[in-house]
Amino acid sequence: MKRLLKSKGFYLLIFSGIASIGYWYISTWDKSVLGNRALYPYPWDINSTLNEKYELLLHNKIKFGLCWGFVFLILQCFVIYFPLSLKRKKFIKNTLTHIINQYLKGNVSNNRITIYVCKRGFEIYLRYFWLCFIKNFLKHYRHNLILKYVFQFPKPFRKYLVFSGRTGRPFEDGTSTFFLVPDSEEEISGIAPFVFYERKPKFVELPDINKINIHKLKSIDEIKNEEDRDLVLDYMRNGKVNSFEKLKMFHRFPQHLFATPINNEKNEPFGVIVFDSLEKTVDFRDNLDNLLGYCKITENIINYIN
Repeated sequence: MKRLLKSKGFYLLIFSGIASIGYWYISTWDKSVLGNRALYPYPWDINSTLNEKYELLLHNKIKFGLCWGFVFLILQCFVIYFPLSLKRKKFIKNTLTHIINQYLKGNVSNNRITIYVCKRGFEIYLRYFWLCFIKNFLKHYRHNLILKYVFQFPKPFRKYLVFSGRTGRPFEDGTSTFFLVPDSEEEISGIAPFVFYERKPKFVELPDINKINIHKLKSIDEIKNEEDRDLVLDYMRNGKVNSFEKLKMFHRFPQHLFATPINNEKNEPFGVIVFDSLEKTVDFRDNLDNLLGYCKITENIINYIN
């Protein structure tokens, strides 16, 4: 019973039922009874005050019906997203921060843990538009990425890996980085979609390209130094990045990556956990068993609160 009362599906069913009953009741209102208050439906026939309110509502029946539906749409969105958001934030604060403190010396400037979950394109339209074209517009404009984000606008029924939570800086509260869930190897555009596609954990050691100002370059051909160009190509190849434009969309370039898939209750991939570090001496393999254990806890919590 307690699990039922905590279920968002239960409350969605309740709100949908109330909304449907309300629409049925509104549909029974008939303008032909106007003026004959004795025929007004209950409770509008009780007294003159209610009679007048019923007449006002009847004259604005369509507007009232739209408002009724809008109210319940807002309520259902609140039930779906608000409690889930609070639970995820609490989870991120407690579980992932513990991993950072326990195994990465609490250094949140050089070390991050990010959770990406799978969503359909139509589910992320508002988030994509807000992050890419409003909140981060100036930054993306300076990096010549506006057209790139326009052309990569989510397709409604394709799946994408989108930010769900993070411990570590920068962009602890969110990121405009989205990954297309690949249908083939040619569509893989980073370590997160690679792990999602392969369905197995992956370690990656990458060269340091932070001294190369990637974001100011329009193409890789603008890198005149051959050694730097080779470093960038090596970064793209080992990091599973399929284009220089996609590389420019990354906010930072860590040297150490570890990613593992999150599975749902049917043991199907639901998302990805990505560990990244800028530290020179970090090797995630040193704590593999512990990290995989915490990733399993993460997976169980996400399955519970979805």
